[in-house]
Amino acid sequence: MKRTLNCLSLSLVLSLTAPSARAEIGQWDFNSSNLTATAGANLGAIEYYDGPGGATETGTVFGTTTAFGIPNINGTPATVMAFPACNPSMGYNMPTPTVANGTNAPIFVNSWSLVMDLLYTGSSASAWRGLIQIDASGDADLFANPSGGIGITSQYSGQLLSNTWHRVGFTFDLTNAVLNKYIDGTLVGSQAYTGQDGRFALSTGGFAVLFTDDDNETAAGYVNSIQLRDTVLSVGQMAALGGPSAAGIPTTITVVPSTITSRFPASGAVNAPPLPTIVVVINDGTTTLNTSSVKLSLDGVDLATGVSVVGDVNTVTATVTNVLAKLSTHTASVRFADNVNGSQTNTWTFTVANYQDITLPTPIYLETFDGLAEGALPVGWSVANSTDSITHGLNLADFTSDSYLNWVVITSNRLATGGANYVTSVPILVNGATYNLISNNVIHANSDKRGGNQVQYLFTADYNLTGRTNVHLVYNSIFRQNADSSASVEYSIDGGANWLPLLYLIENSDVIRNPDFSVDAETTLNTARVDQALGSSYGSFIGAPVTAALAPYIRAMPTDDLSGKRVEMFRCPAADGQAAVRFRFAQTGTGSWYFGMDNFGLYSLTTPPTIVSVSPATRADAVGMTGTGPYFSVTASGPEPFSYQWYRNGALLPGKTVSQLGLSNGQLTNAGNYTVVVSNGNGSVTSSPPVTVTVGSSTPSITGQWDFNQGDLSADYGQALAYSSAQVQAATTFNTTTAFGIGDIAGQPAKVLRWVPTTGFGGGYVMTHSIAPNGGGAKVNQYTVIIDLMYPITSGFKSLWQTGAPGDADGDVFLNGGGMGISSVYGGALTANEWHRVVFSLDLTQRELGKYIDGVNVVTGQVGATPFGPHEAQYLSAATTALAGGGVDLRWSLNSTAQLLGDDGNEVKEVYVSSVQIRNGRMSDAAIAAMGAPTAGKIPGLIKATSSGGNVVIDWTGSVLESAPSLTGPWTVVPGAAHPHTVVAPTGNVYFKAAQQ
Repeated sequence: MKRTLNCLSLSLVLSLTAPSARAEIGQWDFNSSNLTATAGANLGAIEYYDGPGGATETGTVFGTTTAFGIPNINGTPATVMAFPACNPSMGYNMPTPTVANGTNAPIFVNSWSLVMDLLYTGSSASAWRGLIQIDASGDADLFANPSGGIGITSQYSGQLLSNTWHRVGFTFDLTNAVLNKYIDGTLVGSQAYTGQDGRFALSTGGFAVLFTDDDNETAAGYVNSIQLRDTVLSVGQMAALGGPSAAGIPTTITVVPSTITSRFPASGAVNAPPLPTIVVVINDGTTTLNTSSVKLSLDGVDLATGVSVVGDVNTVTATVTNVLAKLSTHTASVRFADNVNGSQTNTWTFTVANYQDITLPTPIYLETFDGLAEGALPVGWSVANSTDSITHGLNLADFTSDSYLNWVVITSNRLATGGANYVTSVPILVNGATYNLISNNVIHANSDKRGGNQVQYLFTADYNLTGRTNVHLVYNSIFRQNADSSASVEYSIDGGANWLPLLYLIENSDVIRNPDFSVDAETTLNTARVDQALGSSYGSFIGAPVTAALAPYIRAMPTDDLSGKRVEMFRCPAADGQAAVRFRFAQTGTGSWYFGMDNFGLYSLTTPPTIVSVSPATRADAVGMTGTGPYFSVTASGPEPFSYQWYRNGALLPGKTVSQLGLSNGQLTNAGNYTVVVSNGNGSVTSSPPVTVTVGSSTPSITGQWDFNQGDLSADYGQALAYSSAQVQAATTFNTTTAFGIGDIAGQPAKVLRWVPTTGFGGGYVMTHSIAPNGGGAKVNQYTVIIDLMYPITSGFKSLWQTGAPGDADGDVFLNGGGMGISSVYGGALTANEWHRVVFSLDLTQRELGKYIDGVNVVTGQVGATPFGPHEAQYLSAATTALAGGGVDLRWSLNSTAQLLGDDGNEVKEVYVSSVQIRNGRMSDAAIAAMGAPTAGKIPGLIKATSSGGNVVIDWTGSVLESAPSLTGPWTVVPGAAHPHTVVAPTGNVYFKAAQQ
C-alpha cells in the first residue's frame, strides 16, 4: 500500500514540472488589467457573472498596489484587481476543467485545487467573505469568516490578517472526502465531506462563481493571482508554493520540500492513549532527508527513534514507555534535516484520554470466543430472538441475512466490514499495559444494518462458583447507543427462573427522572413508544421484574458516541458460592447500531471505586432563581453498581443519594462546599477537593440605559448608542407614541425610537456597554439585556442582539414569530402591535440563556444543548468553537461593544423601542418578575441624583421611589414623589432606590 502511494505522489510532482496533455490549469494574474487567462493556462478567461457593463464590471478596478495605496507584495509592486462586495447577482465566472475525475465513472471534477493571493482591508477584514460559489447558486461554498478563518460549515481554520497579503489554498480530494485548507503554504486545517459528485465537485466545462453569496456575505478586496488545477496538490507542493508573490502563483513546482504529512497523536488530539507510539510521516519531496538526523522527543526528552523508508516516505516512530497520566497534556517534537532547508523542528501538543485503568487477577472463567468457528457458540450457551427476517438464508458476509437474527460469533475482520465505527476502540490500560478491546473473534448482535425490529437474547452456560467469593462479571463491551435501542445484562442463580439486575442501557432522553434527579425506573422501563422494538416498553425485554429497585442499574447513554465501548465490571453478590450461575444479555432496536462482546470473564475482585470527576468545579447561583437543577454530577469507575451520598460542609444531605445532586435553585442555604462518597461492594471513596456553590445578589448593576426622551441615541446612563451605518441612521426616527399613531404604553404616551430597516441591510445600533470582563474570561460572560419594544408584525425572524461587530455574523438572540431564543429553541409569545418587555440574561460560565417576556420566564425546565445546568433556562451549544460555543469567551460573550437589533442580513423588521437597559451579571427570575410589563416610565432600576442650591434632586425610572435610613432597610415608598423629586436640605444619611409596583 505504501509503495502505491509513493508512485502516486511521484506522478503528481512530475505532472507539475511537465504538465501532460490531460492536465488542466487555469491561471489569472491580471497583469493586462483584464480577466484574460495568463499565458500557458488552458481554461480560458474569467467573465463577469452579470455580463459586460453590469454591476460587477462597474465595481471592478485594475491597478497597481501603489496606485491603490495598499501594501506591496513582499516589497514589490504588482498589478492587481480590486473587486466589490458582490450581491447575489454579481461575481466572476471562473471556467472549470472539462474532464471529470474521480473513481467509478465520475460525473464531475472531484480532485481539484484552488489557490488565490488575496488582501482584505478595513471593515472587509472583519466580515463574512464568500470566496467561491461552486454551483453558481445558493450559499457560497467556501468562506473567510469575521475572525479570518477559512473553511465552511462552522469549521474555520487559520487566520487572514487585515491589510496583509495571503496565499489562500484549498485542495479537494472528494474520492476520499477530504478538504485541506492552507494559508501561505501551511496546512491550517482539514475537513471531511461526503464523497464524490456532491456539493463540492466542480461541473465539467462550466464555471464556478468567485466572491459572491446568496445572502450578501461578501466583502470588497484585492486579488493578485488565481490558480485552479484539476489535481490535488500535496502538502509538500502547497508548502513549495508558499506565500504570496508579486509575480503570481507558480504554475510549475520544481522543488518540493520535505514535508510532514501526518502525526500521531495528532496536533490538538484530546483522546491520546496512555502509552502512545508516536508516529510521524515525512515525505522527501524533491529533497534528500538525512535519516540519521531524525529524532522524536516528548516533553523535552529524546526518545529512542526508528525510521522506516519506503520510496520517498519516511515513517518515524518512538514508543513511550512511561504511562502518561489521565487528561495530561504533552508536547512532542520531531527534528530532522534535509539537503535544501537544513535542520528543522516541528512541535505539537496532545492530551491523554480519561482512560480506564484496570487491574485484573487470573480469571475464574474466561471465554475469548477465539477457539470457535464463526457461527458457533460456546458449549452450553444459547440464543433466542424476535428479530424480523430481511434476507432469508444464512450468510455471515451479509448483516441483513438470517445469520444475524441472533447473537453470533464472527471474526473482528468481519465485524470491521460494518464500518469503521464498529471496530473503533478507546484507550484502555489493563494491568499496566495497553489493552485491545477487540481482538480475533467476538460475539455480536446487529441492529444497525437491518430494518424492522431486532430483539436478540444471549444466555450463557451455568458456571460453578462453589467456594468463590467477591464474584464479578467482567467483559469487553462493544456497544453503541441509538435513540431507540436498549441493552441489558442480568444473571440468575436458579437456572433462569429469576433474573437479577446488573445493567440497563437506555438513551438519555428516554430515562425519566424524579424531581431530585434520581431515575424513575418504573416509568422509564414501562413506557411503550412506537419507535422502540415491537412498539413495546424497554422493560418487556428484560428478565428481572420492573420495580423502583432497578434505578441504580439504569445507565443513561448519549446517542451515537463511543461511551459504550469499555471494559464493564459488575459485582454479582448473589453468585458467591453458587453452583450454577448463568448470565443473560439482550439487545433491542430498530436499525439501531449494535451490542457486542469480547473476553467474557468471571473474577474474584476486591476493587473499590475511584472517582473520575465531579463537575463543574464551581456553581454560581443567584437569589430568586426558580426550579430545580442538577448542580453537580459525579463520574466513577470500578465495579458497579455504585451508591452515592452527598455532603455540604461536611454534613450529610438527606435523600441526596444519586450521581447528580439536585437542589432547589436560588436558595442562600445552597452556598457551601460539597463532597460525595461513592461506594460499591468493595469499598468507598470521597471526592476531593470539594466543589463549591456561591450565591450572589439578584440585582446586578446597571451599566447602560437608553430611554430616547431626547429624540436621539444619547444615554440616560452610560455611553450613547451609535448607528452602525448611514442606512440605519436614515431609517431611524424619534417621536411620541401618539405622533406615530401607535398604542401607548400601559395607557400613557411615551417618547420612542422607530426603525424601518432597509431590505438586505441588517445593521443595528452599536452599544458600548461599559461592563468589565467577568465570569473568569477575557470577555463579558455574565450580563442581562432588557428591551421595551413593539413590533407591528411578529412573523419571521427578528434579531434582538448581535455580539460581534456590525454585520459580522448572524444575530445571536432572535424573536421567531412571537417566541424568543436561538438555535431552533424558542419560547413565549409576543403579540403584534402590543408593547412587551423582553429580557435575556446570560451566564456563559453555565452556558445559560434566560428568556423572559413581561416578567415571565418563558422556559419551563431545562432546554437546549446537554448537559443541562441547574436553572430553568436555555442551555447554549456545548461546542468549544468561537462561532458556535455557548461557554466562556465564545459566541455569546461580549467584547467592548455589541449590536442592539443587529444582524448580518435581512432578519430585521420594523420596530418601536421605548427603553433599553443592560446590566453587569445575570439577573434572577425574581428580580425580572418584579419588573413586569413595560410602562411609559421606562425600565425601572435607574436612579440619578444631582445637587441644586443645597437640595438633592432625584430622578429615576420605575413607578415609585423608595427610601430607607440604611441599605438594609426598612424600605418605604416616598409619598407623593414625582419626577423629579427634590429632597430639601437633607441631613444625615438617607438612601433611595427606584422600584416597580
